[in-house]
Amino acid sequence: MKLVRFTLCLSVIALLVFSTVVFGQQKTTITVQTYWSPEQPWSTGYVLIETFKQYEKLHPDIEIKHYYVPFGDLVKKLITQALTGDFPDIVFADNPDIQYLARAGVFKDITKLVQEWGVWKDFIPGSQLAVTYRNKIYALHQSTNNLALWYNKDYFKQVGIASPPETWDDLIKVCQKLKASLPANVYPIGFSARNTEEATWQFEPFLWSNNGSLLQLDKPEAISALSLWATLVKEGYAPRDVLNWGQGDLTQYFKNKQLVMIIQGCWELSKLGLEDYKNKGMIFGTNFDVTTIPVPKKGMKPVVPMGGECFALPAKGNPKKEKIAWDIIKFLNDAKNMSDFCANTGRVPTRISATELLIKERPDLKVFAQQAKTAVPRPVAGA
Repeated sequence: MKLVRFTLCLSVIALLVFSTVVFGQQKTTITVQTYWSPEQPWSTGYVLIETFKQYEKLHPDIEIKHYYVPFGDLVKKLITQALTGDFPDIVFADNPDIQYLARAGVFKDITKLVQEWGVWKDFIPGSQLAVTYRNKIYALHQSTNNLALWYNKDYFKQVGIASPPETWDDLIKVCQKLKASLPANVYPIGFSARNTEEATWQFEPFLWSNNGSLLQLDKPEAISALSLWATLVKEGYAPRDVLNWGQGDLTQYFKNKQLVMIIQGCWELSKLGLEDYKNKGMIFGTNFDVTTIPVPKKGMKPVVPMGGECFALPAKGNPKKEKIAWDIIKFLNDAKNMSDFCANTGRVPTRISATELLIKERPDLKVFAQQAKTAVPRPVAGA
Protein backbone atom coordinates (compact mmCIF):
# COMPACT_ATOMS: atom_id res chain seq x y z
CA MET A 1 0.00 0.00 0.00
CA LYS A 2 2.86 2.37 0.86
CA LEU A 3 4.46 1.57 -2.49
CA VAL A 4 1.23 2.46 -4.31
CA ARG A 5 0.98 5.77 -2.44
CA PHE A 6 4.62 6.53 -3.11
CA THR A 7 4.23 5.76 -6.81
CA LEU A 8 1.07 7.91 -6.94
CA CYS A 9 2.90 10.82 -5.28
CA LEU A 10 5.73 10.55 -7.80
CA SER A 11 3.20 10.58 -10.64
CA VAL A 12 1.48 13.71 -9.29
CA ILE A 13 4.82 15.50 -8.81
CA ALA A 14 5.94 14.53 -12.31
CA LEU A 15 2.66 15.77 -13.77
CA LEU A 16 2.98 19.10 -11.96
CA VAL A 17 6.57 19.55 -13.12
CA PHE A 18 5.64 18.61 -16.69
CA SER A 19 2.65 21.00 -16.68
CA THR A 20 4.76 23.87 -15.34
CA VAL A 21 7.42 23.35 -18.00
CA VAL A 22 5.00 22.91 -20.87
CA PHE A 23 2.65 25.73 -19.98
CA GLY A 24 5.56 27.99 -19.06
CA GLN A 25 7.02 27.45 -22.51
CA GLN A 26 3.67 28.13 -24.20
CA LYS A 27 3.19 31.52 -22.52
CA THR A 28 4.02 34.25 -25.03
CA THR A 29 5.66 37.46 -23.84
CA ILE A 30 4.84 40.69 -25.67
CA THR A 31 7.11 43.65 -24.99
CA VAL A 32 5.93 47.28 -24.95
CA GLN A 33 8.09 50.38 -24.66
CA THR A 34 6.74 53.77 -23.45
CA TYR A 35 7.83 56.87 -21.53
CA TRP A 36 4.93 56.43 -19.09
CA SER A 37 6.31 55.46 -15.69
CA PRO A 38 3.92 53.18 -13.75
CA GLU A 39 5.35 53.97 -10.32
CA GLN A 40 2.93 56.66 -9.16
CA PRO A 41 -0.61 55.36 -8.33
CA TRP A 42 -3.18 56.42 -10.94
CA SER A 43 -0.57 57.99 -13.18
CA THR A 44 -0.94 57.35 -16.91
CA GLY A 45 1.68 54.60 -16.75
CA TYR A 46 -0.04 52.98 -13.77
CA VAL A 47 -3.39 52.90 -15.59
CA LEU A 48 -1.70 51.49 -18.70
CA ILE A 49 -0.28 48.57 -16.70
CA GLU A 50 -3.72 47.95 -15.16
CA THR A 51 -5.18 47.83 -18.67
CA PHE A 52 -2.53 45.30 -19.68
CA LYS A 53 -3.49 43.19 -16.65
CA GLN A 54 -7.08 43.14 -17.89
CA TYR A 55 -5.88 41.81 -21.22
CA GLU A 56 -3.75 39.15 -19.51
CA LYS A 57 -6.78 37.94 -17.53
CA LEU A 58 -8.66 37.46 -20.77
CA HIS A 59 -5.62 35.79 -22.36
CA PRO A 60 -3.83 33.71 -19.69
CA ASP A 61 -1.29 32.49 -22.24
CA ILE A 62 -0.07 36.06 -22.86
CA GLU A 63 2.32 38.08 -20.69
CA ILE A 64 2.82 41.78 -21.43
CA LYS A 65 6.16 43.19 -20.33
CA HIS A 66 6.48 46.98 -20.13
CA TYR A 67 9.78 48.83 -20.50
CA TYR A 68 10.07 52.44 -19.36
CA VAL A 69 12.23 54.87 -21.35
CA PRO A 70 12.61 58.52 -20.19
CA PHE A 71 10.72 61.02 -22.34
CA GLY A 72 13.85 62.70 -23.69
CA ASP A 73 15.42 59.37 -24.72
CA LEU A 74 12.54 57.68 -26.51
CA VAL A 75 12.94 59.11 -30.02
CA LYS A 76 16.71 58.48 -30.00
CA LYS A 77 16.07 54.91 -28.88
CA LEU A 78 13.49 54.35 -31.63
CA ILE A 79 15.92 55.63 -34.28
CA THR A 80 18.62 53.29 -32.95
CA GLN A 81 16.16 50.40 -32.97
CA ALA A 82 15.26 51.21 -36.59
CA LEU A 83 18.94 50.86 -37.50
CA THR A 84 19.48 47.61 -35.60
CA GLY A 85 16.02 46.07 -36.07
CA ASP A 86 15.92 45.25 -32.36
CA PHE A 87 12.42 46.56 -31.59
CA PRO A 88 9.92 45.74 -28.83
CA ASP A 89 6.76 44.00 -30.08
CA ILE A 90 4.71 47.18 -29.66
CA VAL A 91 6.24 50.62 -30.22
CA PHE A 92 4.98 53.91 -28.84
CA ALA A 93 5.55 57.60 -29.59
CA ASP A 94 4.12 61.05 -29.05
CA ASN A 95 1.76 61.96 -31.88
CA PRO A 96 3.87 64.84 -33.32
CA ASP A 97 6.71 62.37 -33.89
CA ILE A 98 4.76 59.78 -35.87
CA GLN A 99 5.25 61.17 -39.38
CA TYR A 100 9.00 61.67 -39.28
CA LEU A 101 9.52 58.39 -37.41
CA ALA A 102 7.52 56.69 -40.18
CA ARG A 103 9.98 58.22 -42.67
CA ALA A 104 12.84 56.88 -40.54
CA GLY A 105 11.54 53.32 -40.83
CA VAL A 106 10.30 52.85 -37.26
CA PHE A 107 6.70 51.81 -37.92
CA LYS A 108 5.00 49.11 -39.94
CA ASP A 109 2.31 50.20 -42.41
CA ILE A 110 -0.90 49.03 -40.70
CA THR A 111 -3.35 50.48 -43.23
CA LYS A 112 -4.75 47.08 -44.22
CA LEU A 113 -5.09 45.94 -40.59
CA VAL A 114 -6.94 49.14 -39.65
CA GLN A 115 -9.26 48.87 -42.65
CA GLU A 116 -10.07 45.26 -41.77
CA TRP A 117 -10.89 46.30 -38.20
CA GLY A 118 -13.49 48.72 -39.58
CA VAL A 119 -13.42 51.53 -36.98
CA TRP A 120 -11.18 54.07 -38.71
CA LYS A 121 -14.03 56.51 -39.39
CA ASP A 122 -14.76 56.60 -35.64
CA PHE A 123 -11.41 58.32 -34.97
CA ILE A 124 -11.52 62.12 -34.91
CA PRO A 125 -9.99 63.90 -37.95
CA GLY A 126 -6.95 65.30 -36.13
CA SER A 127 -6.00 61.85 -34.85
CA GLN A 128 -6.28 60.39 -38.33
CA LEU A 129 -3.97 63.09 -39.69
CA ALA A 130 -1.45 62.59 -36.89
CA VAL A 131 -0.84 58.92 -37.69
CA THR A 132 -1.05 59.11 -41.49
CA TYR A 133 1.97 59.60 -43.73
CA ARG A 134 1.70 59.57 -47.54
CA ASN A 135 -1.84 58.18 -47.28
CA LYS A 136 -0.75 55.22 -45.17
CA ILE A 137 -1.61 54.57 -41.52
CA TYR A 138 1.33 53.84 -39.22
CA ALA A 139 -0.15 53.96 -35.70
CA LEU A 140 -3.33 54.45 -33.67
CA HIS A 141 -3.72 57.55 -31.52
CA GLN A 142 -4.94 55.98 -28.27
CA SER A 143 -5.81 59.12 -26.28
CA THR A 144 -5.38 62.86 -26.57
CA ASN A 145 -5.29 66.05 -24.52
CA ASN A 146 -5.42 69.78 -25.05
CA LEU A 147 -5.61 73.09 -23.20
CA ALA A 148 -8.48 75.14 -21.81
CA LEU A 149 -9.10 78.02 -19.39
CA TRP A 150 -9.63 77.02 -15.76
CA TYR A 151 -11.24 79.66 -13.53
CA ASN A 152 -12.03 79.93 -9.82
CA LYS A 153 -15.81 80.42 -9.50
CA ASP A 154 -15.58 81.77 -5.95
CA TYR A 155 -13.22 84.57 -6.98
CA PHE A 156 -15.45 85.42 -9.94
CA LYS A 157 -18.49 85.63 -7.68
CA GLN A 158 -16.56 87.68 -5.11
CA VAL A 159 -15.82 90.46 -7.61
CA GLY A 160 -19.12 90.22 -9.50
CA ILE A 161 -18.01 88.50 -12.72
CA ALA A 162 -20.99 86.58 -14.09
CA SER A 163 -19.29 84.49 -16.78
CA PRO A 164 -15.78 83.57 -18.00
CA PRO A 165 -14.14 85.59 -20.79
CA GLU A 166 -14.91 84.53 -24.35
CA THR A 167 -12.70 86.97 -26.28
CA TRP A 168 -9.32 88.64 -25.81
CA ASP A 169 -11.05 91.92 -24.94
CA ASP A 170 -13.18 90.07 -22.37
CA LEU A 171 -10.03 88.55 -20.90
CA ILE A 172 -8.39 91.94 -20.41
CA LYS A 173 -11.56 93.38 -18.82
CA VAL A 174 -11.90 90.41 -16.44
CA CYS A 175 -8.23 90.71 -15.48
CA GLN A 176 -8.66 94.46 -14.81
CA LYS A 177 -11.63 93.82 -12.54
CA LEU A 178 -9.89 91.03 -10.67
CA LYS A 179 -6.68 92.99 -10.13
CA ALA A 180 -8.61 95.94 -8.71
CA SER A 181 -10.46 93.78 -6.17
CA LEU A 182 -8.14 90.98 -5.09
CA PRO A 183 -5.18 90.90 -2.64
CA ALA A 184 -1.76 91.79 -4.02
CA ASN A 185 -0.52 88.19 -3.82
CA VAL A 186 -3.37 86.88 -6.02
CA TYR A 187 -2.97 87.25 -9.78
CA PRO A 188 -5.82 87.14 -12.33
CA ILE A 189 -4.15 84.65 -14.68
CA GLY A 190 -1.16 82.36 -15.10
CA PHE A 191 0.39 80.44 -18.01
CA SER A 192 3.70 78.79 -18.81
CA ALA A 193 6.09 80.99 -20.82
CA ARG A 194 9.43 79.42 -19.94
CA ASN A 195 11.96 78.63 -22.65
CA THR A 196 10.80 75.07 -23.40
CA GLU A 197 8.19 73.36 -25.56
CA GLU A 198 5.68 74.02 -22.77
CA ALA A 199 5.60 77.72 -23.73
CA THR A 200 5.16 76.84 -27.41
CA TRP A 201 2.33 74.45 -26.55
CA GLN A 202 0.60 77.07 -24.36
CA PHE A 203 1.06 79.86 -26.92
CA GLU A 204 -0.28 77.89 -29.88
CA PRO A 205 -4.01 78.25 -29.00
CA PHE A 206 -3.65 82.04 -29.03
CA LEU A 207 -1.54 82.03 -32.20
CA TRP A 208 -3.61 79.53 -34.18
CA SER A 209 -6.97 80.93 -33.09
CA ASN A 210 -5.77 84.22 -34.59
CA ASN A 211 -4.89 82.45 -37.88
CA GLY A 212 -1.18 82.77 -37.11
CA SER A 213 1.61 80.34 -37.97
CA LEU A 214 4.74 79.19 -36.17
CA LEU A 215 6.54 79.53 -39.48
CA GLN A 216 5.60 83.21 -39.80
CA LEU A 217 6.10 84.79 -36.38
CA ASP A 218 6.77 88.19 -37.94
CA LYS A 219 3.22 88.43 -39.33
CA PRO A 220 0.50 90.60 -37.67
CA GLU A 221 -1.46 87.53 -36.52
CA ALA A 222 1.51 86.23 -34.54
CA ILE A 223 2.58 89.66 -33.27
CA SER A 224 -0.88 90.47 -31.86
CA ALA A 225 -1.08 87.08 -30.12
CA LEU A 226 2.31 87.63 -28.51
CA SER A 227 1.31 91.21 -27.63
CA LEU A 228 -1.64 89.85 -25.69
CA TRP A 229 0.68 87.72 -23.55
CA ALA A 230 3.06 90.66 -23.11
CA THR A 231 0.18 92.88 -21.97
CA LEU A 232 -0.96 90.32 -19.40
CA VAL A 233 2.51 90.40 -17.82
CA LYS A 234 3.20 94.12 -18.29
CA GLU A 235 -0.06 95.14 -16.60
CA GLY A 236 0.51 92.77 -13.68
CA TYR A 237 -2.40 90.49 -14.57
CA ALA A 238 0.07 87.60 -14.78
CA PRO A 239 3.21 87.45 -12.64
CA ARG A 240 6.64 87.73 -14.25
CA ASP A 241 7.28 84.26 -12.83
CA VAL A 242 5.41 82.80 -15.81
CA LEU A 243 8.80 82.99 -17.57
CA ASN A 244 10.02 80.27 -15.20
CA TRP A 245 6.85 78.25 -14.59
CA GLY A 246 6.09 74.85 -16.02
CA GLN A 247 2.51 73.64 -16.39
CA GLY A 248 2.69 71.71 -13.13
CA ASP A 249 3.47 74.96 -11.29
CA LEU A 250 0.24 76.47 -12.62
CA THR A 251 -1.90 73.81 -10.99
CA GLN A 252 -0.15 74.24 -7.65
CA TYR A 253 -0.67 78.02 -7.57
CA PHE A 254 -4.26 77.54 -8.69
CA LYS A 255 -4.86 75.05 -5.87
CA ASN A 256 -3.31 77.54 -3.44
CA LYS A 257 -5.77 80.17 -4.74
CA GLN A 258 -2.94 82.46 -5.86
CA LEU A 259 -4.12 82.38 -9.48
CA VAL A 260 -7.75 82.98 -10.46
CA MET A 261 -7.39 81.64 -14.01
CA ILE A 262 -4.84 79.34 -15.66
CA ILE A 263 -4.23 77.88 -19.09
CA GLN A 264 -4.08 74.18 -18.28
CA GLY A 265 -4.57 70.72 -19.72
CA CYS A 266 -7.05 67.97 -18.99
CA TRP A 267 -4.37 65.54 -17.78
CA GLU A 268 -4.35 67.38 -14.44
CA LEU A 269 -7.92 66.10 -13.87
CA SER A 270 -6.87 62.52 -13.21
CA LYS A 271 -8.57 59.94 -11.02
CA LEU A 272 -6.92 61.50 -7.97
CA GLY A 273 -9.45 64.34 -8.18
CA LEU A 274 -12.40 62.38 -9.54
CA GLU A 275 -13.96 61.42 -6.22
CA ASP A 276 -13.89 65.03 -4.98
CA TYR A 277 -15.58 66.11 -8.18
CA LYS A 278 -18.32 63.50 -7.86
CA ASN A 279 -18.93 64.15 -4.16
CA LYS A 280 -18.46 67.90 -3.85
CA GLY A 281 -18.50 69.26 -7.39
CA MET A 282 -14.90 70.40 -7.01
CA ILE A 283 -11.34 69.18 -7.47
CA PHE A 284 -8.26 70.06 -5.38
CA GLY A 285 -10.68 71.54 -2.85
CA THR A 286 -11.33 74.38 -5.29
CA ASN A 287 -14.70 75.48 -6.66
CA PHE A 288 -13.76 75.91 -10.31
CA ASP A 289 -14.91 75.28 -13.82
CA VAL A 290 -13.33 74.87 -17.25
CA THR A 291 -14.12 76.80 -20.42
CA THR A 292 -12.58 77.27 -23.85
CA ILE A 293 -9.55 79.52 -24.27
CA PRO A 294 -10.63 83.09 -25.20
CA VAL A 295 -10.52 83.83 -28.94
CA PRO A 296 -9.56 87.08 -30.71
CA LYS A 297 -13.14 88.00 -31.64
CA LYS A 298 -16.61 86.78 -30.78
CA GLY A 299 -17.83 83.99 -33.04
CA MET A 300 -14.37 82.56 -33.69
CA LYS A 301 -13.51 79.05 -32.51
CA PRO A 302 -10.45 78.20 -30.43
CA VAL A 303 -7.84 76.15 -32.28
CA VAL A 304 -5.80 74.08 -29.83
CA PRO A 305 -2.83 71.75 -30.33
CA MET A 306 -3.48 68.03 -30.17
CA GLY A 307 -1.58 66.10 -27.54
CA GLY A 308 -1.50 62.41 -26.75
CA GLU A 309 0.44 59.30 -27.67
CA CYS A 310 0.18 56.48 -30.20
CA PHE A 311 0.79 52.72 -30.29
CA ALA A 312 2.07 50.91 -33.36
CA LEU A 313 3.73 47.81 -34.72
CA PRO A 314 7.48 48.00 -35.42
CA ALA A 315 8.74 47.98 -38.99
CA LYS A 316 10.87 44.92 -38.20
CA GLY A 317 8.81 42.92 -35.73
CA ASN A 318 8.59 39.27 -34.80
CA PRO A 319 6.12 37.73 -37.31
CA LYS A 320 5.03 35.11 -34.76
CA LYS A 321 4.08 37.79 -32.21
CA GLU A 322 2.68 40.42 -34.56
CA LYS A 323 -0.89 39.07 -34.53
CA ILE A 324 -0.97 39.17 -30.72
CA ALA A 325 0.64 42.62 -30.59
CA TRP A 326 -1.99 43.97 -33.00
CA ASP A 327 -4.75 42.42 -30.88
CA ILE A 328 -3.37 44.26 -27.82
CA ILE A 329 -3.30 47.56 -29.74
CA LYS A 330 -6.93 47.00 -30.72
CA PHE A 331 -7.74 46.24 -27.07
CA LEU A 332 -6.19 49.56 -26.00
CA ASN A 333 -8.22 51.34 -28.68
CA ASP A 334 -11.51 49.58 -27.97
CA ALA A 335 -14.16 52.26 -27.30
CA LYS A 336 -14.99 51.10 -23.75
CA ASN A 337 -11.37 50.49 -22.78
CA MET A 338 -10.33 53.85 -24.23
CA SER A 339 -13.10 55.61 -22.31
CA ASP A 340 -12.11 53.93 -19.03
CA PHE A 341 -8.44 54.75 -19.60
CA CYS A 342 -9.25 58.42 -20.18
CA ALA A 343 -11.64 58.63 -17.22
CA ASN A 344 -8.82 57.46 -14.93
CA THR A 345 -6.06 59.60 -16.44
CA GLY A 346 -7.85 62.86 -17.22
CA ARG A 347 -7.43 62.41 -20.95
CA VAL A 348 -9.79 62.55 -23.92
CA PRO A 349 -10.62 59.68 -26.29
CA THR A 350 -9.71 59.84 -29.95
CA ARG A 351 -12.78 57.82 -30.95
CA ILE A 352 -16.20 59.49 -31.16
CA SER A 353 -18.00 56.53 -29.61
CA ALA A 354 -15.54 56.45 -26.70
CA THR A 355 -16.03 60.17 -26.09
CA GLU A 356 -19.78 59.67 -25.72
CA LEU A 357 -19.10 57.07 -23.03
CA LEU A 358 -16.55 59.25 -21.24
CA ILE A 359 -18.70 62.38 -20.90
CA LYS A 360 -21.37 60.43 -19.03
CA GLU A 361 -18.81 59.66 -16.33
CA ARG A 362 -16.56 62.72 -16.57
CA PRO A 363 -18.58 65.85 -17.46
CA ASP A 364 -15.61 67.93 -16.24
CA LEU A 365 -13.75 66.80 -19.39
CA LYS A 366 -16.50 67.91 -21.78
CA VAL A 367 -14.79 71.13 -22.92
CA PHE A 368 -11.56 69.28 -23.72
CA ALA A 369 -13.52 66.61 -25.60
CA GLN A 370 -15.31 69.25 -27.68
CA GLN A 371 -12.04 70.98 -28.54
CA ALA A 372 -10.45 67.67 -29.53
CA LYS A 373 -12.82 67.42 -32.50
CA THR A 374 -11.07 70.38 -34.16
CA ALA A 375 -7.64 70.18 -32.52
CA VAL A 376 -4.62 70.41 -34.81
CA PRO A 377 -1.73 67.92 -34.92
CA ARG A 378 1.40 70.02 -34.63
CA PRO A 379 3.26 68.76 -37.75
CA VAL A 380 0.27 69.77 -39.87
CA ALA A 381 0.63 73.32 -38.51
CA GLY A 382 4.37 73.47 -39.12
CA ALA A 383 5.38 72.71 -35.53
